[in-house]
Amino acid sequence: MKTGSPGGAWPPLRVETLREPITREDEAEFVKRHQIDRAERLEPKAAITDIVTAPVMRWRLVQWVLGWSRGKRGVWRALLFVPSIVLGILLAGVGLLASFLLVVFTMVFAVVPLFEVVFVLFSGSNWVLGAGWLVGLPVVLAGGFVFFRARGRPVRRQRREVRRGIAFGRLAEANGMRYRPHRSGKKDSRAGGRLSAATHQVRRRGSAPFEAGVLGDDLDGALFGDAHARRGYAALRLPTGLPHIVLDARGPNSLLSSSLPGIDAPHASQRLGLEGGFDRYFTLYCPEGYEPDALYLFTPDVMERMIDRVARYDVEIIDDWLLLISKKHLGTTNPDDWTEMNEALGVLADRIDRWGRWRDERHFDDERRATGEALPTPRRGAADAGRRLRFGWSAAAVYGGIVILLAFGVAGYAFWEMTRELLADIGAGIAWIGSLF
Repeated sequence: MKTGSPGGAWPPLRVETLREPITREDEAEFVKRHQIDRAERLEPKAAITDIVTAPVMRWRLVQWVLGWSRGKRGVWRALLFVPSIVLGILLAGVGLLASFLLVVFTMVFAVVPLFEVVFVLFSGSNWVLGAGWLVGLPVVLAGGFVFFRARGRPVRRQRREVRRGIAFGRLAEANGMRYRPHRSGKKDSRAGGRLSAATHQVRRRGSAPFEAGVLGDDLDGALFGDAHARRGYAALRLPTGLPHIVLDARGPNSLLSSSLPGIDAPHASQRLGLEGGFDRYFTLYCPEGYEPDALYLFTPDVMERMIDRVARYDVEIIDDWLLLISKKHLGTTNPDDWTEMNEALGVLADRIDRWGRWRDERHFDDERRATGEALPTPRRGAADAGRRLRFGWSAAAVYGGIVILLAFGVAGYAFWEMTRELLADIGAGIAWIGSLF
C-alpha cells in the first residue's frame, strides 16, 4: 500500500474552518444528530468527593512538581530527584488537606451561625461569633463557589467535547474527509486495539490517507470520558507489519514522568542508542534481538527528518500502523497544530514506502535453516518475538503511588489530630453544662 500521494507531494490541509465561531444552535444540532445524552450535574455527595480527592487522585500537583525541571537529564536529573519527590509529597498532602478543610469549614461556617441565631433568640445571650463572620463569610462563599463548579464539571466538559466535535466535523468537510464522533460498538483491532477507544476520528482516504483523533481512556462512553488522561493521535498505515517500536520524545517529558500515555513504560533493556544526536530528541525502544531491524528502518535520513519535524510527538510503530501521539499538540482545535501535524505526516510518508521491503527472517525455524532446505519468501509482518515490547510500571507510577500513600498518611494524621481536639472541646463543653446543674 502506498502512503504517499502521486508525485511524492503530500497535500496540505485547509484549516481555516477551525477559526469559525460555534453557536449554541450548532451545539444543539450536533447533540441531536449524533444522539448524545446530555450530561447532568454531579450529586452533592459526588461533588464533595471530587473536591477532596482531586489534588491527589489526579496527580496534578505532583505532575506540576515533576514538570518544573522539564528536559533535565543526567546529573541535573539526579540532583533534582529528591527535592522533586519531597516537594511533590508536601504539595499533594497540602492540597488534599486544604480541599478537605475547605469542605469542613464551609459546612461549619454555614451551619454554626444558624445554631447561634437559635441560641441567642432562646437564651437572650450576646452573640458568640462576633468578628468571626469576617472569616466565616469568605469561607462559605469560596466553598460554595468550588462546590457548584465541581457539580457542573460534567456539563462543561461535555460542551467542550461537543465544540471539539463540531470543529473536527467542519475540518473534515472542508478537506473531503470523514468525521466520526466515537468508535462503533465493534471492537477495533487496528494498531493492537489502540484505536478502539478513539474519539473525534477524522479520516482521509485516497492517495494520501491518514487518520487523526483523540485516544480516550473510557471504553464505554469514550466521547465524554475523563479528558485529563487523553492524548491526541495521528496515524499512517504502513506498507507491511513491522516490529513494535516506541520513540519517546524527550522534549515533552518531565523529570520522572514520560509523555507516553498510561502508567506503563518499556523495559530499559529494550532501549537502543542511535547516532547523529538522535538520542537527544528521542528514546527508542525495540524488542530485544531486533536492533539491526530498527537500524534498517531508522536510517540517518529518516532520523534527520524526524528531528526536524516530529520531535514534539511520541511515535509508536505497532503492527502495520505508525502513530504520532501528543497531549498538547494533537487532538486540538488549534489550526497551527493541524498544519504541523500534516507536515510531519508528509515527512514520514515520504520515507516509509521503503519500509515495505522489510521482511522478518525469524519466521524461519532453525531446523530448516540448518538443513539448507530452500526457504520460501518470508511472510509479511514481524514474528511473535517482535510484535510487542515488554512493559512495566514507569518510575512516575511507582513514585506517584508513594506520594499518594504518604499524602493520605499526612492528611489522615492531621484529621485525627483535629478530631481529637474537637472531641476534647466537646467534652469540656459538656462538663461546663453539667456544672450549671
